[in-house]
Amino acid sequence: MQLDDKDLFLRHQNTTHGGLPYFYYGLGLSLLSFFFASQGYGQTDQIDQTRKEITLSTESISETRIDLLNSLAEQLYNYDPDSTFFYASIALDLSEKLDYPNGKIDALRNLGGYYNRISNYDSALYFLDLGLEAVKELDYPRGRANLLSTKARTLEDKGYLTSSFEYYLRALKIKEENGLIKELPSTLNNLGLLAYRTNEYEKSLSYFLRARQIREELGLTQNIESLLTNIALVYKEQNRIDEALQLLQESKKAAEESDDTYLLSIVQHNLGLIAYGQGNYTESIELLESALKLDQSMDELYGVTKDLIALARSHLALSNSQIAYGYLQEALKLSVDTDARILHAEIHELISEIYEKRQEWALALTYHKKFKEIHDHIFNLDSASRRKDFEERYKLEREEAAYRQLLKDREQEKDQETAQILRNGIIVLLLIMSLALIISVRSVKIHRQARQQATKQKDELERLYLETTQQKEKIESIARNLEDVNRTKDRLFSIVSHDLRSPINSLNSLMQYTLDENLSQEEFTEISHKLKNEVEHVHFTLLNLLQWAKTQMRGITTDPTHISIEELVGETLDLYRPVAQSKEIKIHNTIDPSISCWADREQVNLIFRNLVNNALKFTHQGGEISLIAEKILPATWKFTVQDSGIGMDEHTVNKLFKADFNNKRYGTAGEKGTGLGLILVKDFVEKNGGELTVESELGVGSRFSFTLPETN
Repeated sequence: MQLDDKDLFLRHQNTTHGGLPYFYYGLGLSLLSFFFASQGYGQTDQIDQTRKEITLSTESISETRIDLLNSLAEQLYNYDPDSTFFYASIALDLSEKLDYPNGKIDALRNLGGYYNRISNYDSALYFLDLGLEAVKELDYPRGRANLLSTKARTLEDKGYLTSSFEYYLRALKIKEENGLIKELPSTLNNLGLLAYRTNEYEKSLSYFLRARQIREELGLTQNIESLLTNIALVYKEQNRIDEALQLLQESKKAAEESDDTYLLSIVQHNLGLIAYGQGNYTESIELLESALKLDQSMDELYGVTKDLIALARSHLALSNSQIAYGYLQEALKLSVDTDARILHAEIHELISEIYEKRQEWALALTYHKKFKEIHDHIFNLDSASRRKDFEERYKLEREEAAYRQLLKDREQEKDQETAQILRNGIIVLLLIMSLALIISVRSVKIHRQARQQATKQKDELERLYLETTQQKEKIESIARNLEDVNRTKDRLFSIVSHDLRSPINSLNSLMQYTLDENLSQEEFTEISHKLKNEVEHVHFTLLNLLQWAKTQMRGITTDPTHISIEELVGETLDLYRPVAQSKEIKIHNTIDPSISCWADREQVNLIFRNLVNNALKFTHQGGEISLIAEKILPATWKFTVQDSGIGMDEHTVNKLFKADFNNKRYGTAGEKGTGLGLILVKDFVEKNGGELTVESELGVGSRFSFTLPETN
């Protein structure tokens, strides 16, 4: 917990609205405490631990001991301010003896905080200004930020709100620039309190929510209920009552579990105010009486005064003016003891209202005059505060300008020191390089001939190695080419021996039969059709074989031109019409005659022939085949050959485009194939800038689709 940290409900100063004090809607219950209310047992344990470390320290004067003394002074601030002064004074004395500037800065801040704690603001500013002057010469951003935060708090207590806000913002910027992330929530919390005090509720809420986010991201959720209470009370001012009640109930539960009387009294008080604002006056009285008992048990006079005033208002709302008058008389005595001028004014105003309702005009006028006197006095104090505020802002601007100039001067000094070090380094480096050069020259003379000889031998070996490598690569390339040629030869011979031998033998037998037998005209016509089919099959097989062999030997070359798709499809259908008639297969051609594409005519012709041939081969007697064209892009056509044949399973589809000559499929009438047709189709489609896709379902049929560009 930092010494400059505080909570909204603990530090709320008296504000006015429309010239009249609205304190019962305020958040403040104490003008004295600057820390989270729920320090609890964890803070006490930390104090005991720090004391133990100081006791165990063997060195009477050391930086570690000074840091521990400053830490203990800060921790005792909320519990025993006199001890804060005691330990901070010792830390200051030891820091000066040891010449430990960081310890001195922290000690001065603790002393400033002590005087702020006892409301001696001028002394507080004296020590804080000493610290700010000393820290200018140091690279100690945390110390500077803490001094600025503590001074901001002191200026706030004096009523210099604008200057306080600027000091807080300066502290926040230093913490952000130097990565002091864990210390950001405290400054954000203070900024939220200050924004709340000036009725800037949206700004206040943004600071609180950012503080909450950082604490949750860092896992610093212990004692976060105080921050949640701050957020809840801003919600209350924004009339977001349900959200405010939810957070207050969470804080109440945490306070009850940790036996945190202070936080519980605050929550109960503000729950009572919300109940009052909702018109639930009986509930408001019960909650405020609970808060009153808690504050009385802690002898928290300011909190007791606030509770009494709020109870008086609730009873006035229920027309219990006599009870309200009793609470106000008790509060009036306490407000004098605590020197709470604004509360004092509020009490006089409420008593005046009571006498006015009783029609006791003289007493009503007396108390109203007293209220005006106090109110005007406060206004005069505020005017003086605004003048002082301006002076402090001017002082801050001068200090910041001086600090920036100091940083600039330091940077210049560092640059000069760096330049001097660089110059010295260059001189030393030049001397070393000179010595190394002399040694190197002598060494070069001694080893030059040996190095030249070694270089010559190395070059010769590299030349021989390069020649050997090139010859090896050439031989390996020739071997690979020979292997490819040999594989192509084997495939050609395999196809010729297996796929051409049978149809040629069949053709030879038919021709011999026509020569040996005395055939009738009908028999001759039938045999002629068979001969024609056999010849076309052999021709188609040879055409595929030659095209494939050419692609294997020389690769695929295309000669694209504008071609008429109708013309190619017509040639293919004319070629296979006898086959379709023999199997009673209906072919539906829906391709628009006007379609043209930019592609190699012969390759596209072979694509259609192979796809129609396959469809006829694997379609049953009486089946159907469809040729379809559709435009899928502005310059791309998609062509589909669809059949109602035997179809394929996924395994067969995956093997379609692999040159496997051992696994062949026969057509529905026992037709044979080489297995090269679809491989050529795929290669030709892709070479012409298209894409081939296959969809098939076993027993339903297949659908082969490919795309071609319409233009170049």
